[in-house]
Formats: sequence, C-alpha cells, structure tokens
Amino acid sequence: MVPPTIMNLPMLVFLFLGSNDLNGSLPNTTISPSLSTIDLSYNMLSGRFPAWVSTKNLNVNLVWNNFMIDSSNSSILPSGLECLQQDTPCFLGQPEYSSFAVDCGGSRSVKSDDKFIYESDGANLQGASYYVTRPVRWGVSNTGKFYMGEPNRSYIIYTTNQFNKTLDSELFQTARTSPSSLRYYGIGLKNGKYIVALKFAEIFPDGQIWQSMGRRIFDIYIQGERKEQDFDIKKYANEKSNTPVERQYFTDVTNNFMEIHLFWAGKGTCCIPT
Repeated sequence: MVPPTIMNLPMLVFLFLGSNDLNGSLPNTTISPSLSTIDLSYNMLSGRFPAWVSTKNLNVNLVWNNFMIDSSNSSILPSGLECLQQDTPCFLGQPEYSSFAVDCGGSRSVKSDDKFIYESDGANLQGASYYVTRPVRWGVSNTGKFYMGEPNRSYIIYTTNQFNKTLDSELFQTARTSPSSLRYYGIGLKNGKYIVALKFAEIFPDGQIWQSMGRRIFDIYIQGERKEQDFDIKKYANEKSNTPVERQYFTDVTNNFMEIHLFWAGKGTCCIPT
C-alpha cells in the first residue's frame, strides 16, 4: 500500500513510486501543499480516487493499475485513463486499427514521404503525466523530472535544422524528451504480427560541450521485451547530428494493445539535476 504518512511530508515535492508492485487503494488523506508530482504508474492499485487526485496543478500518473473508472470519477483526471489500465478494456475484442504513426512532440499531423500520416503529439506532459487521443487511437505516458528548480519546463524541444538523407525533415524537427521513462501505446489494434519502425535523429549540434556526465542512452522495449540496451542515436548515425536513424522490430499484438517503452536505466535516480 501507499503509506498515508508519506503523502503529507511537509517538504515533499516529487513522489515517484512507479513499478513497485504496490496494491490496495490510494490513501484518503490530505497531501502536502508542496507536492506537485506523483507517479504511481505500473502498480496493482485499485479502488476509487480520493479527493486529492483532483488537486489543482498536481501532476498524477496512475497508468497501468486496476482502478475502477466509470462516469462518477472519469472526469477527475485527463480522459483516456480507462484505456491504460492493466486489463486495457478499450476495443478489447473489437479492434478498429491495423497501424498508427506518431510525430513525437509534433504540433500538427505530417504526411511523410512513405505516405503515412504521423499524428501530432503536442500534449504538455510534465514529470508524471499521460495523454490519450480523442477519438481513442494511441496514448503516451511520461515519468521523471529534469531539473529540481524548473517545475514547468517544457518536455518538447524544437529545431529548424534540415536533416540529411531524408525528405521528411519536418518529422525530426520536434522531439518529446523524457528524463526517465517514455511509453507510447497503440490502442484498438487488430491482433497479429507487426513491424515497429522507430525513427530517431540527434538534433543537438556536433561538438556540443556538456556540463555533466549524463549521456542520452536508453533501452528500448516493445511489448515488454527489451530490443535494445544502452541505445545511442548518434552511434548509429556515425557520430553525426541531423542524420536520421531507423530501427525496425518484429512483435505480436494479442490483446489489441501495443506498448513501446523508451527507458533510461541510468543511475537509479528519478531526476536529472542541473
């Protein structure tokens, strides 16, 4: 269970308890007024939401639990959470789609040279947030904080760079950043075998001097199976910025649902300091 006493520690600002096999219900208690970010995703929590869940300016991520979400409490949190619970009931057994494509961080949909429509992904996701499209087609979940002193930092970055060896520079001119864990979900997919194509590019300039030892490497999981460990975009682009890299993976969809997980398995911290 989530200890009620931890929720009202007077100096508590960020609480990251995701992926901890927590069960039971959320504590029906008051929370610290300083608390701005709560991640309880990927646990086994259930029951109804307490009043503090709807606290103004509180970022809460309750993805992949077993909460009871119906008309009485569906408006408390951003829409679509019912599609991102463990039994994924949306379209289960009644699929509507055979593919989806997302322009990560994009403010508008883009038609690429391969004729796919890459849908916009401009939702303002903070350190413990999620978003599901309307109509329901795909979703995204983010956890982790970049800087302790920047509560409202944008998690989307932009560039005007043109990219090498591609006719789709616009696809790479926006990016959704995440300091810890970024997941995309395909919802309502027909069951069967799929090819997952992930397109990356390093957009920071060549030769940029870093102020810390942090490296932008991450693991890639598809349907819970690790496909890449310590993936480094620039390594696959021959150490060049503005050069797209595409990685393709085969996977199976068996319950009309797909999860693509980019995970920084770094120093064991939830947050990256200045």
